[in-house]
Amino acid sequence: MALNFHQLHIFYTVAEKGSFSHAAGALHMTQPAVTMQVQSLEDYFGVKLFHRSTKKIELSEAGRALMPFAKNSIELIRETDVAMSKFTK
Repeated sequence: MALNFHQLHIFYTVAEKGSFSHAAGALHMTQPAVTMQVQSLEDYFGVKLFHRSTKKIELSEAGRALMPFAKNSIELIRETDVAMSKFTK
Protein backbone atom coordinates (compact mmCIF):
# COMPACT_ATOMS: atom_id res chain seq x y z
CA MET A 1 0.00 0.00 0.00
CA ALA A 2 1.18 3.52 -0.74
CA LEU A 3 0.41 6.76 1.04
CA ASN A 4 -2.41 8.57 -0.73
CA PHE A 5 -4.05 11.96 -0.60
CA HIS A 6 -7.55 10.57 -0.01
CA GLN A 7 -6.48 8.99 3.28
CA LEU A 8 -4.66 12.15 4.39
CA HIS A 9 -7.78 14.18 3.64
CA ILE A 10 -9.95 11.79 5.65
CA PHE A 11 -7.47 11.82 8.55
CA TYR A 12 -7.42 15.64 8.53
CA THR A 13 -11.21 15.86 8.45
CA VAL A 14 -11.57 13.45 11.38
CA ALA A 15 -9.05 15.49 13.36
CA GLU A 16 -10.78 18.77 12.53
CA LYS A 17 -14.29 17.47 13.27
CA GLY A 18 -13.21 15.57 16.37
CA SER A 19 -15.35 12.62 15.39
CA PHE A 20 -15.37 9.81 12.87
CA SER A 21 -19.13 10.15 12.38
CA HIS A 22 -19.01 13.93 11.90
CA ALA A 23 -16.16 13.51 9.41
CA ALA A 24 -18.17 10.86 7.59
CA GLY A 25 -21.07 13.27 7.21
CA ALA A 26 -18.82 16.07 5.97
CA LEU A 27 -17.13 13.73 3.49
CA HIS A 28 -20.38 12.06 2.36
CA MET A 29 -19.03 8.69 3.41
CA THR A 30 -20.14 6.06 5.88
CA GLN A 31 -18.54 6.04 9.31
CA PRO A 32 -17.15 2.51 8.78
CA ALA A 33 -15.51 3.65 5.52
CA VAL A 34 -13.87 6.60 7.30
CA THR A 35 -12.67 4.33 10.08
CA MET A 36 -11.28 1.85 7.56
CA GLN A 37 -9.32 4.57 5.72
CA VAL A 38 -7.84 5.92 8.96
CA GLN A 39 -6.91 2.38 10.03
CA SER A 40 -5.22 1.83 6.66
CA LEU A 41 -3.22 5.01 7.19
CA GLU A 42 -2.28 3.84 10.69
CA ASP A 43 -1.20 0.50 9.24
CA TYR A 44 0.89 2.28 6.61
CA PHE A 45 2.78 4.30 9.23
CA GLY A 46 2.71 1.56 11.86
CA VAL A 47 1.40 3.94 14.54
CA LYS A 48 -1.92 4.97 16.04
CA LEU A 49 -2.94 8.44 14.90
CA PHE A 50 -5.80 8.85 17.38
CA HIS A 51 -6.48 7.89 20.97
CA ARG A 52 -10.04 6.59 20.94
CA SER A 53 -12.45 6.38 23.85
CA THR A 54 -16.19 5.85 23.97
CA LYS A 55 -16.88 9.58 24.25
CA LYS A 56 -14.11 11.27 22.28
CA ILE A 57 -11.06 10.96 20.10
CA GLU A 58 -7.86 12.93 20.30
CA LEU A 59 -4.74 12.99 18.22
CA SER A 60 -1.82 10.88 19.32
CA GLU A 61 1.69 12.33 19.21
CA ALA A 62 2.10 10.80 15.75
CA GLY A 63 -1.25 12.27 14.67
CA ARG A 64 -0.20 15.72 15.83
CA ALA A 65 3.03 15.36 13.85
CA LEU A 66 1.08 14.35 10.72
CA MET A 67 -1.43 17.22 10.88
CA PRO A 68 0.71 19.97 9.29
CA PHE A 69 1.68 17.65 6.43
CA ALA A 70 -1.95 16.71 5.82
CA LYS A 71 -3.00 20.37 5.93
CA ASN A 72 -0.23 21.40 3.52
CA SER A 73 -1.19 18.58 1.14
CA ILE A 74 -4.82 19.72 1.10
CA GLU A 75 -3.79 23.33 0.52
CA LEU A 76 -1.43 22.32 -2.28
CA ILE A 77 -4.16 20.35 -4.06
CA ARG A 78 -6.53 23.34 -3.77
CA GLU A 79 -3.87 25.69 -5.15
CA THR A 80 -3.22 23.25 -7.98
CA ASP A 81 -6.93 23.17 -8.85
CA VAL A 82 -7.06 26.97 -8.93
CA ALA A 83 -3.94 27.26 -11.08
CA MET A 84 -5.12 24.64 -13.54
CA SER A 85 -8.67 26.02 -13.73
CA LYS A 86 -7.21 28.98 -15.63
CA PHE A 87 -6.66 26.65 -18.57
CA THR A 88 -10.22 25.35 -18.81
CA LYS A 89 -13.22 27.02 -20.32
